[in-house]
Amino acid sequence: RKLDPQTAAVVTAAWAKIDQVYGKGKMARFSKKSSADVFDQLANDSRVKKRLTPDKSLNLQYNIIFVCEGHVVPASKNAKLLTSSVQDMNACLRRSKKRWAYGFRSSINSYVYRKGNGNEPQTWPLIRKVVLYGPWACLLTGACLVDLPGVRDANVSRAKV
Repeated sequence: RKLDPQTAAVVTAAWAKIDQVYGKGKMARFSKKSSADVFDQLANDSRVKKRLTPDKSLNLQYNIIFVCEGHVVPASKNAKLLTSSVQDMNACLRRSKKRWAYGFRSSINSYVYRKGNGNEPQTWPLIRKVVLYGPWACLLTGACLVDLPGVRDANVSRAKV
């Protein structure tokens, strides 16, 4: 069916996002189904539902995923050293910092990066906001980190930003 020129960009972006979230080709399986059937199938996808459904005990409208790596006693010598240059840290603290960084990256990977070649279901398009807390001087000012789309992004919805 031919797209209405006034809504073509929105429809194309929505289709691209559905392909990213549910996996390439998922929508093709619904070609002869009613829109209600398609909606029910997509809305009841267990992986997506788990990511989007908030914990009822927190009484929030959205889901929160907490990721924590490493532990340092606030105001301790190590806490102060972690905010300084790497050269000021002893070897043990440098190794811990590196291990925590790798662990943190591994924990958030599926939320902020594309998996594989992009044909499999992705989680990152479902993420609206990532909040970082930690003993970093740059965050003490209330700075806001903004992740902008890359140049020549293959994702239609991000490329339009």
